[in-house]
Amino acid sequence: MTNEIKQKNWDVYLQHLSTVGTRIKAAELAGIDYQRLHAELRKNDKFVEQEELALKAFTENILEASAIQRATEGVEVPEFQGGKIVGHKKKFSDTLLMFLLKKFNPEYREKLQVDVEARAGVMVVTAIPATTDEWLQRYASTEKLPDTPKTQDKT
Repeated sequence: MTNEIKQKNWDVYLQHLSTVGTRIKAAELAGIDYQRLHAELRKNDKFVEQEELALKAFTENILEASAIQRATEGVEVPEFQGGKIVGHKKKFSDTLLMFLLKKFNPEYREKLQVDVEARAGVMVVTAIPATTDEWLQRYASTEKLPDTPKTQDKT
């Protein structure tokens, strides 16, 4: 197989990926073996970048459009009575609408406030001694011993 044909297959794969959003389906549609696809992804950083762009296009063009439609126009769902379809009604997604508002309008995003107080100095954290004897051996030479741990000696 020539490089030109192989490149065409990869281009077809990327085009399908941007419309179907899954590797398996895009590889199948492009006639590429799934194991070969994984091998190419492991060795070709440029191809990984192209794949990420294709998935981004899928997200922006397909998923977002679908979410916007479901949130604003709704989708027809059947209504059942006695196990039979008696009509249809439009169902809207308030959850999708909220996510879209958060994405497109910062006023709807959660606000996180972080207060940080910094002081000069260094904090040293050491491993806690496993036994009381080890604790005493480590801190016996200091003027003030830390509280003795509430562990039992294993001796």
